[in-house]
Amino acid sequence: MLFGYWTHSGMLNWDTGLGLRRWMKGKTWAYAQQGLLAIAASPDFQADPAQRLWAKTLFDRGLGLYDRLDARGPHLDDLPHPALMDVEPSRQSVGDARIFAARMAANAMRAVTLGLGRMPSEEPPAFYAFDPDVGRLAVSTPAYSTAIVPVNRGAFPYGGIELARLLDRNGAPLTGIGGTAPSAAGIQVRDAGGRLVLASQVGLAHDPRRPPLVLTRSPEGSVTRADPTPGSVHAGPFQILEAVGRRHNSDLLLTTRHRFTDRGIEESWRIARHSGRRGYRASVVLPSSGSQSTVEATMRDGRVISLVPGAPGVALRSVIRFRVQSRDGAYTVVPLTAGRGSARTITMPAQATAPTPGPALELQLAAGRHFDHREVRARIVP
Repeated sequence: MLFGYWTHSGMLNWDTGLGLRRWMKGKTWAYAQQGLLAIAASPDFQADPAQRLWAKTLFDRGLGLYDRLDARGPHLDDLPHPALMDVEPSRQSVGDARIFAARMAANAMRAVTLGLGRMPSEEPPAFYAFDPDVGRLAVSTPAYSTAIVPVNRGAFPYGGIELARLLDRNGAPLTGIGGTAPSAAGIQVRDAGGRLVLASQVGLAHDPRRPPLVLTRSPEGSVTRADPTPGSVHAGPFQILEAVGRRHNSDLLLTTRHRFTDRGIEESWRIARHSGRRGYRASVVLPSSGSQSTVEATMRDGRVISLVPGAPGVALRSVIRFRVQSRDGAYTVVPLTAGRGSARTITMPAQATAPTPGPALELQLAAGRHFDHREVRARIVP
């Protein structure tokens, strides 16, 4: 629970089977903090004594994060909005804001009575949790947090083999918080008529015959299926973590490889044709969060070019790095393969789980009838 549902910022690493009824609701976050209190205060909930210090740190940071949330005006009694990350704010009431505030205050008072004020704390190392049953991989480090949710079983309208969200060290969204193609990260393939025919970021409602995501490198080696041994978990601190996921249709196979370190993420996106000669256009999409977000390209000749939706793109081999500036933070994208493609920005439609999208960086992966396979690799650094 500690590694699978919390981040270094004190915010939940949030996916729930109750979907939008509970997702990104402030009072749910406040309720969940009681789990951190249990881990910090009771040895019965500590698999390792160090988890006491880590849980204390995450709890304290959660209180600090709540304290920094913006009050949204007199209609909410100048209290932080109970709908987090701009998800369905219109359905939240003054009463919800008061419940949110009361629960956070109660948590703080309970922490005092349990002696957490005198308890030492410690920065947690980078940690992960993997559930082979549905392929969910949660990752948090001192620099960022993210999750991959290949199978959603119809509980919420996002997921796939790509990063469902990327948050910075303070819990601010960088790529958005959810969404499904076309308003999501990952590979998107369109036919000659512009119709989306295959995407890597679409959550599966039913369990597939083969695991949709596997760990190829972790502290316990490769993990490709669930261990039926009672009490067996795939979670803990890590230094390097690697995972691979696949999607396919009758013509194409999409493969995404992730390599996580404590500072950043290396991504490899590959499209391979295994039958047919239909014409396709495939690209990799990297979103931003917030309508005022911007994308810049630093060129090899020293120029910095603003990429605006509708404007001409730039040759990928001419770019040193991209900077995607979201509303509350930024991340850089460093191409690791030059390729023959180009890069531009596109607009993203809003969705329930991507309520405030900004422009997205689009990297061309393949186009036409005559490619057999193409690959783009990049390093993402929050």
